[in-house]
Amino acid sequence: MTVPVSVPDQDEVFRKAVPHESGHVLVAYRLGVPVKHISIQVRSEVDGNVVSVIQYPREDEMPHLSERERSVYCQVLAGGIAGERFATSTIDPLNGNPSSGDNLALRRFTDSPLTDFEAAASAIINGNRRAFRQLCSKLRERYPSVKDQIARSGTGEFIIVTKEDLDALFADLK
Repeated sequence: MTVPVSVPDQDEVFRKAVPHESGHVLVAYRLGVPVKHISIQVRSEVDGNVVSVIQYPREDEMPHLSERERSVYCQVLAGGIAGERFATSTIDPLNGNPSSGDNLALRRFTDSPLTDFEAAASAIINGNRRAFRQLCSKLRERYPSVKDQIARSGTGEFIIVTKEDLDALFADLK
């Protein structure tokens, strides 16, 4: 899951990415899919992404996934747009686009559209709204220091929330 970052517009992109990435991560945690961290990856002055690093199956594992397992990964991918709708009642048009990163990743699991899995992801977020809001707050709280690191370093991956942070935040979800 990635949300493009145009570095000059970094604050606005980050603001939009917070509920999107929080949705992916909360749904993944609730469904038992491993999450490594949430970060900003900057490749150049004008190219970067806000990313939730979630463990998806390798290509050689894909043929062996059950329909239930495929559905779980589809719900995690739909968690991004579900998080946006929960927080803002809308979704960023880029994320609804068939060529968005989430829609392209979805093709590994199904021919169905992302919106077919949004209701299940939304139910998870709605049922765990306190945890969703806490994660959004933690991302917003940590952003200024990460933004300073980006300004000093320029390019690279800058972790906003670690796996340990996520484990502590979501301890009661397991």
